[in-house]
Amino acid sequence: MVQPHPIILLGLMLTACTPESDSPRADEPLFPGCADVVVDAPGHTGEGFHDATLATNGVRGKGTTQGGTDVFSLGLDLETDAWMVLAWSSGAVFDGPGPDLAVFENPFDHISGRFFDPVVVEVSADGETWVAFEHNYAGDRWTSDPSQWTGFAGLTPVLLNEDTNPVDPFDSEVAGGDAFDLADLPSTPEADDVLAQGVWFVRLTSAGALIDPAADDLYPNDPIANGADIDGVYGRFE
Repeated sequence: MVQPHPIILLGLMLTACTPESDSPRADEPLFPGCADVVVDAPGHTGEGFHDATLATNGVRGKGTTQGGTDVFSLGLDLETDAWMVLAWSSGAVFDGPGPDLAVFENPFDHISGRFFDPVVVEVSADGETWVAFEHNYAGDRWTSDPSQWTGFAGLTPVLLNEDTNPVDPFDSEVAGGDAFDLADLPSTPEADDVLAQGVWFVRLTSAGALIDPAADDLYPNDPIANGADIDGVYGRFE
């Protein structure tokens, strides 16, 4: 019996990770590995920065000193808007040499430091059981020093732009973003299942909406932050 594709069972929105129609690259094929399915996004309204398909239409970073505008904004309320789930219409991502996922949020540098919204990254084989990449915050209140936030996404400015800087998403020196290796998942039966079946789904959650177990309180936020802005996710298919 043919195993049904887990994404087909869920009834989803689908958009393509492709250059804008007026780009000189508009006729080129999709970027390989771009997560192109919005499985769930409770904050989606379809308008402005609350259009979830902006997280699946290709990454368009603005470099080190300014945030991009082609992003889907998460909030800080777990009940309404703090997370989204993406997937790949092309299949599952498996552990291979080097990083397997690259997550692009929207941080940028300014005169007094770096502005960023940390993101907790979880993966799943079935969309129900989730395994988070191990993450840790070393401070006791907000700091804009990304070295204090290990294992989070949303820390590194986005250099990749599918229209103007179409570089390898997994070459962090030229693409920016935050890479994750499935080999770094915690040693648990749930993680073993994901490694065996592949990552069909990735869940991204604003850290400020989650409890830091070390502090027994919410992770801190930059005082002017209101949730992460998701530009896109890539999986390595090779």
